[in-house]
Amino acid sequence: MTEPNPSVVVLIDDDEEHLARLGESMREAVSADEAVIETWFPIETDNFYERLEEFKAAGAKLVISDLDLTRRGLTGSSGAAVSSWFQSELIPVGVFSVKHATMLPSVPELFELRVPTEVDKASSFAVATLRGFRQLRELLDSRRDEVSSMRSPAQVLANLLGRGHLEGQFALYMARLGASGSTVTDRLRGTAVSGEDAAPDRNAMLAYVLGHVLWNLILRFPGPILSARALCAYLATARKESDALAGLFVDAEYLGPFCDGGPFYWREDIDSRLYAAFDGEGGIEFETLGLFNRAAAERLLGRELARHECTRCDGKNGGFLCPVTDRPVCELAECSVSASSWIPAGAEVCRIERNFYEEWAPLLGL
Repeated sequence: MTEPNPSVVVLIDDDEEHLARLGESMREAVSADEAVIETWFPIETDNFYERLEEFKAAGAKLVISDLDLTRRGLTGSSGAAVSSWFQSELIPVGVFSVKHATMLPSVPELFELRVPTEVDKASSFAVATLRGFRQLRELLDSRRDEVSSMRSPAQVLANLLGRGHLEGQFALYMARLGASGSTVTDRLRGTAVSGEDAAPDRNAMLAYVLGHVLWNLILRFPGPILSARALCAYLATARKESDALAGLFVDAEYLGPFCDGGPFYWREDIDSRLYAAFDGEGGIEFETLGLFNRAAAERLLGRELARHECTRCDGKNGGFLCPVTDRPVCELAECSVSASSWIPAGAEVCRIERNFYEEWAPLLGL
């Protein structure tokens, strides 16, 4: 489903060639009925904030900006300033940097979006982001009366995704929303204190907040929903088995907002199939979750799974994904630690690889 009018996507970059390639890629990825792609190549004579106001007035639904916009003399302009301004307007904004890639942390703050630098990947990310926020808003608007009676954002999200019983798991990802210190929470606090009538529409706020929680936390740090790489780690196998596993667990695929950035899978549906593989057989024990998951998946496939690259277990164990090293780990003490200060609450399929943790945790005071 698309909006009655096409969404406006704004691309901002002071590298004219890169901007042109990104715009071309975006226009190839979406139809004119779905999105209008606007580009801005900032120059010295432009009025920075006037241009941002113009994009807002034009109905911008997503903004993608370079981190440094000063190449053509427009001083005081940056992706950070763009991000802060559009955050206050509840318009999703993503930042990238080709020239200063190391200046951007790989993991963004909650209400930031980190865009890949490669044009094709950036375009795919932008399309998935645009469609994800739009789908979420459409779900909210189609159930406005029902949503208005719900007590928490976690309850709203769980019910919109058709998994009301997972409210508690989603709530864990949202435990620190109020302490995020973002422009969004500052705006809400200011409205409450001043008594202004300028509070944003509740569904607009919910779409913005839940969209970032879902895209930046729940889908990035696996718990109730697994990415393809997290599924491979969960089943203690190599990434090259992704296609075979996609066919095996097609009924478990997640088709909600931001699914274009997937594939993703519902873990509870994966578990149901894995447990069914040994249904009625008692007395079978496995040392770790990863060994059980692997054995069950192999039984369902009717063949052995390829081993991953862990040298501690010769690639046969797993069950969890380290979001830092991006490798499978298991719950054995010599392999990983829970490291709750590094991982969002609710990300039950994440653990930190022990070698990495022991090297860096003392330096970071964790």
